[in-house]
Amino acid sequence: MIINMIINRAPKRQWQLNIGTYFLKKGVGYEIGQIIKKEPFQNGSIKVTYITGFTYDFGKNKVIHRTGVKVIK
Repeated sequence: MIINMIINRAPKRQWQLNIGTYFLKKGVGYEIGQIIKKEPFQNGSIKVTYITGFTYDFGKNKVIHRTGVKVIK
């Protein structure tokens, strides 16, 4: 895809962002929507913590993840 963008003369910034996105996805080790933690909840339900998004903090040189909580019956 990136070679196609370069051949079709996409702006340099656009294909560089795609390269950065690719390496961020490969370097994190998790996927968006992946379950991190399961806990038993009331009435046989399960409380699940999952990943909703990733960002990269250049100042701290860290990948930061956001999580969400959902109860599954």
